[in-house]
Amino acid sequence: MSWTDTLRDALFGKSGYLDGEIVINVPETVYIKELAMYSAVSLIANAISQCEILVYENGKQVRNENWYSLNVQANVNESASRFWHKVIERMLYADSDKGAFVFVSNGNLYCADSYQIREKRPFKAAGNLYDGVVVDDLALNKTFTAKEVMIFKLEQNQANLAVANMYSDLGSIISSALTHFKDSNVQRWKFKIDAREAGNPEFQKEWQNKLKNAIRSYVDGDTNVFVEYTDKTLEPVTTNNSVGTRVNAEDNIKLINEVFDLVSRAYHIPPGLMTTGNYNISDLVTQFLTFVVDPTADMISKTLTAAYGKDEFIKGNYYRVDTSKIKHFDIFGMASDVDKLISSGFASVNEVRRAADWDPAGDPEDADNWLNQHILTKNYEKEGGETTT
Repeated sequence: MSWTDTLRDALFGKSGYLDGEIVINVPETVYIKELAMYSAVSLIANAISQCEILVYENGKQVRNENWYSLNVQANVNESASRFWHKVIERMLYADSDKGAFVFVSNGNLYCADSYQIREKRPFKAAGNLYDGVVVDDLALNKTFTAKEVMIFKLEQNQANLAVANMYSDLGSIISSALTHFKDSNVQRWKFKIDAREAGNPEFQKEWQNKLKNAIRSYVDGDTNVFVEYTDKTLEPVTTNNSVGTRVNAEDNIKLINEVFDLVSRAYHIPPGLMTTGNYNISDLVTQFLTFVVDPTADMISKTLTAAYGKDEFIKGNYYRVDTSKIKHFDIFGMASDVDKLISSGFASVNEVRRAADWDPAGDPEDADNWLNQHILTKNYEKEGGETTT
């Protein structure tokens, strides 16, 4: 049973109804794991939401209504960026046999908050049946076929189960370490009184009405002055855990970093992107793009293209997620590389400008505009002045 199931049962009981006022203490270890999971999922979602989804018709890029829905405004309530965030979050938090459930309605794209697989039909043309679809707390009274939806799913959605299984022992260790840290670093006190007063009703009355609150305020730091009464003193308790031998907080930080390392490995994220350390950030970003972002982008591209159908794909109608703009680069630092791209004929000036997220110069559709043409300098010419373009 997950901690969310335990929380639900504690709140509502087996009957499912709230019964009185309940105070629930959620373990710190739950927050640590959830923070690590959120960091990993958010990192992937942020990267994908920055990608442009290219739309091709007859083998050429176009900016039509589909492009607008995928890159600007998914539906009346969500921008495309927020929509893809939601898709990635639902996909990575989904159960092992599910994914992110997306459908089109009146030209708008929607990602369901939850849904059910009503019937698995692997050998029928229409595919599986889905129902119980909920979007923004609105339950849809409709049964969807596989051809009416897009299920975004990766092998990575198994990471939740892997993290939960591996975290069970680590969570217990962290919980014990945090408890030991608190116990070892708390200052304890003793209130010394005459033994004869211990059973005196007058002292008990004084303790309840005056002394207990005064001591609590002093120990908790609400006041800097403690009034000492005759024959009554408040002294700190000296234990083996003196200032020089108290538990170091860095030990707990190392354990918490272990959680982030565990989660990052489950999602194939280079650990250095989620924890501090002496890492080459450029290399980490390259690894992140190669092993996380590119496979996710490829899955999205194929899932969107599959919605077109095989016949449309053969005609040159498909989608492609462009991940080239995720990695930031300084246009001035890349000046020599830009020159090589253009002078070698690899790219036109306007193609390079687009890659740098700059607007094309002149008419980007004018074939006679030299900024749209591939130029080959003499350094790249074959002997005899021949060129290849």
